[in-house]
Amino acid sequence: MNRDLRWPHWCMLAALLLLPACTRRAREAPVVGQGMFSSDPAAWGLRSGGVALFAAGSAGYILQSRCEPGPCVGPGRFGDWEGHAGQPPAGIGSKPTIASWGDGRIDIFVRGLRDNALWHQTWESSRWLGWENLGGGMVFGPAAVSWGPRRIDVFIVGLDGYSVWQLACAGLTAVPCRGGNWSPWAPYGGYLPVKAAGDLALASTGDGRLDIFALGGDSAIWHQNWDGSRWVGWESLGGTFVTAPAVAPRGGVVDVFATDRKKSVWLLNYGSRGSSDWRKTGIALDGSLASAASDGKVSLFAIRQSGSAIAQASCVPSGTSCELVDDTR
Repeated sequence: MNRDLRWPHWCMLAALLLLPACTRRAREAPVVGQGMFSSDPAAWGLRSGGVALFAAGSAGYILQSRCEPGPCVGPGRFGDWEGHAGQPPAGIGSKPTIASWGDGRIDIFVRGLRDNALWHQTWESSRWLGWENLGGGMVFGPAAVSWGPRRIDVFIVGLDGYSVWQLACAGLTAVPCRGGNWSPWAPYGGYLPVKAAGDLALASTGDGRLDIFALGGDSAIWHQNWDGSRWVGWESLGGTFVTAPAVAPRGGVVDVFATDRKKSVWLLNYGSRGSSDWRKTGIALDGSLASAASDGKVSLFAIRQSGSAIAQASCVPSGTSCELVDDTR
């Protein structure tokens, strides 16, 4: 990301608090950002080892706060919330989702509040290019990922709650993945065996590899993947959760996080040979999760129930466990 990027001040940001050591009992995560938010957060790991946070503010704008460079632990690491990304004409009806194929390029996607369509904003060449309507119709927020330069895939759950639709871009123009660079919408993600109950999560562990995760109406996490040549088909990964999954690719493995009714965060590792069992992380977070991998750690973020603060917990995935980072260092 361009380090000279600047937006106007929007709200105060609290200092990071110290995380306790991991115990068997889930611990409430400390507050990392304060303000008034109208959506759950999105997080993006930066090449510098930092993290960028995005959320919709109560005034209807997309806000951003950054920690750069990393590591993003300890007091005062995140900057003020800033809002030059603006707002789509249809309003913001979901948490933002972020895709980026390199420094200096960020793509933000949201569901339109008044039209359920996909709206898209781009940071390119040190400026925001403006919101564009990419059509479609979705019941929850979109999921997006870039698995290579000038390539973005976006997936949504259709208005029926079962069909999963894809929009793809392989940009060949001077400003790729804008305007007419997008494919038509197609139901390439197939149909969920159960009705979706939340936003999709999307990850890529390499060129041509896509993994889609969804919270089903049966409270389980469901998975579908493109292995480079075909869609394998939806499978249940089990569990009993109340939030949509958050994902963090790590080499050839995807770390999948979800929260149960007691706010406990669980972890599953999914790779080419299948998945691990679900394990408790020792972390407790309110609401839908956002995740970002940076500096060898995965940082998890969620909005507190009051809507006025974002809490953070960091861990180092290891096998099928997630060890809390001691932020007192």
